[in-house]
Amino acid sequence: MNILGIGAFEVLVIFLIAFLILGPEKMSQFSKKFGNFVKKIRDEKEEFSSIIDESVKDINEDMKIQNPFKDDKKNDKEKGQDN
Repeated sequence: MNILGIGAFEVLVIFLIAFLILGPEKMSQFSKKFGNFVKKIRDEKEEFSSIIDESVKDINEDMKIQNPFKDDKKNDKEKGQDN
């Protein structure tokens, strides 16, 4: 587990210190809010990734990019040069 460059042990220490400072009631509220925040960030990341993927797909379709290796093999066969 690596959150923003912080390992699992460091996260555990941070939560233990927060528990001691905030107490059990406020810590549970904080944990719920933090969990919702993390979920929201993940959802936004997935949405952003899907937008990027769709844009790349549209650009590729517009440019009609073909596999260059496929064309080379076809040209070699036409010339009689099988690999």
